[in-house]
Amino acid sequence: MMVAANVPTIVITGFLGSGKTTFINEFTPRLQASGAKVAVLINEIGDVNVDRLLIAESDYCTEVNRGSIFCTCVQADLWAALRKIAAIEPDILLLEATGVAAPSKLDGVNQVLQVCLADAGNFYKIAQTMAAARWQASTAQVIIVTGSDKATAEQLALTQSELTRLNSNALVVVAPYTRLPETVWQMIIDAVIGGKAITPVVEAEDKDRPKDRPRDLFSTQLLHMKPLDNASQLPTVLTMLPTNTLRAKGFIYVDGHLHLLQYANGRAELFPAPKAVVDGGYLVVVVRR
Repeated sequence: MMVAANVPTIVITGFLGSGKTTFINEFTPRLQASGAKVAVLINEIGDVNVDRLLIAESDYCTEVNRGSIFCTCVQADLWAALRKIAAIEPDILLLEATGVAAPSKLDGVNQVLQVCLADAGNFYKIAQTMAAARWQASTAQVIIVTGSDKATAEQLALTQSELTRLNSNALVVVAPYTRLPETVWQMIIDAVIGGKAITPVVEAEDKDRPKDRPRDLFSTQLLHMKPLDNASQLPTVLTMLPTNTLRAKGFIYVDGHLHLLQYANGRAELFPAPKAVVDGGYLVVVVRR
């Protein structure tokens, strides 16, 4: 039987709201088209894992909740999930870390690549106060700048400058709508399946790179939400969020239909819920303590 340590693993990081789940949904069918069997492991610090319900195309998807997989407090849950994954004998594992994770080496995981997603319009601001965001960028081999379609040219330039300051060794790609050029997708696939190097995986010598793993403190809350008559009532929902909210995500009823609500960096978005989601009326809120 295959063991998890034999499965090439891409660790996907990125601060809250950077587009990790969208990246997985774009990446998975491309891997499958190359003949790979893809497993996905979603990590969340709360008890309710919204992102797992949004994964569309994988051959197998499981989750580890109630803490970061890089923390010893959930190692038993991680190993149990890895045993389940190994049993289906995947060719590739996509491991989505929680948005506030501080990545480090995982025992029993064959990590071949770390990809970090950074929001073009907000990363340069987030990095000033969130050590986890700086650490995620500084330890990645590939950094994908998302949301450039919503950012100003000045915001994009500031984010790119901050990323270079933190990690000049990484391959940095700007991806509006989290859509990469096919040449970059293929480069990543070749790195995972064919073992071709993307960039030299060496320790950065940048003087501004963090030297120690961060100790930011976060917690989650589950808010039960009443149905909304229409989308115009959304601002009322946002006033219910704690003042120290970093991220809110969940499924609520609007005009009798389930919708996905996403809130991060002061911006809220509402989308029709995937057909696989059959229940709602809640938001998972991440707050900084």
